[in-house]
Parts: sequence; structure tokens; C-alpha cells
Amino acid sequence: MVTRLPAPAGPPALTLRLATLATDEIAGPALAYGPELARVAADLGIGVSVDAVFGTSSSEAILRWAKDGILNPDVTLIHSTGLTPEAWKAMGETGTTVALAPTSDAQIGLETAIPAVDEALSAGIRPGLSIDVEVALAGDTFTQMRALHAIQRMRAVNAAYGTDRQPQRITTHDVLDFATTSLTSTCPLCAPRSTPRARTC
Repeated sequence: MVTRLPAPAGPPALTLRLATLATDEIAGPALAYGPELARVAADLGIGVSVDAVFGTSSSEAILRWAKDGILNPDVTLIHSTGLTPEAWKAMGETGTTVALAPTSDAQIGLETAIPAVDEALSAGIRPGLSIDVEVALAGDTFTQMRALHAIQRMRAVNAAYGTDRQPQRITTHDVLDFATTSLTSTCPLCAPRSTPRARTC
């Protein structure tokens, strides 16, 4: 049973998301996202952050979630490395959001170890950025931005090397967007409390 209290005027003092895992491989079925946890989030009116989204088992789970109708813009998938094209298609079609963890994916070697920015953009998803394990990795957003910028551009040039194709590189504008505007859709907890205004001197 949920009791809703009247919302105070102004921005919320507290925001919540349901934290889950993609499959039961890490912590068992109780924390694996599915219809039951989706119902809990819907009853509470909160979004869902799904961690450890990588590989074949997560791709299969994503297709199940799409079929069950529980993949939507209120769901954020973290990492999203090594997913199948079918999983990306389902994510793009449902408006699901993605949070990339560039230093975590590369340094820890999660699945392909390559942040899935190209896959996200190809599916029509502007990803946000995540830090992941701040006790073992760089805990600042600028490091995530620099790492993603370097890795994606290296990957783009490598893919075009020896062909007559032009590399499809992201820009500094892109990574700044991923860390700010796109981040507010993947993590509403991070939404700015006020809108920056342009100043003229």
C-alpha cells in the first residue's frame, strides 16, 4: 500500500529510483528486473536503473522486457556493452535510456570493454554518462567525458582505416551533452534545479 503525501511547492526535496540488475547471474532472482519489480516501480511512480547490462543474457532479458511491455523511457540501462542488434532495436523503439560507464567498461573489461556509444547513437539513443565504481575508478565526470571521447574516436578511425569511408567521430559537444542534457533523462536525480541563463556583458 502506498500513501501519497501532497507535494511541496518547488523542486522535489527527494527523488528515488528503483535499483535492479539485468539478470539473476550476480545476485539471484530477487534483484533481477522483470514484471514484479516493474510493478513496484510503477506503483511508486519512480523510474528504474538496471545495472550490469551486458552480453547475451542481458540481450535476451531486454527482448523479454520489450515483449512484456516493461521497457520504456522510465528505464535506464547501465553499461549496455556486448548487446545484440535486436536488443538495441528494442531499446530504441521503446525510448529506453542508457547510461554509459566509460572508465568502468574499459578498465574492468565488462563484456566487450568498449563503451557502447556508437550502438546507442545508431539506435537513436543519446546516452548519459555514469561513473560506476567510484572507489576504484575516477570519480569525476570530466574523466568519463575524456575517456569516452578518446575511445570512440579511436574506434571510429580504426573502423574506417584502409577504406574510402570517413570516420564517424563524436565531438566534444557530444560528450558535454552526454554528461549534462542527456544525463537528465537517464538520471532524473541529476536534473538541474534551475535552468542556466545566458549572460551578456
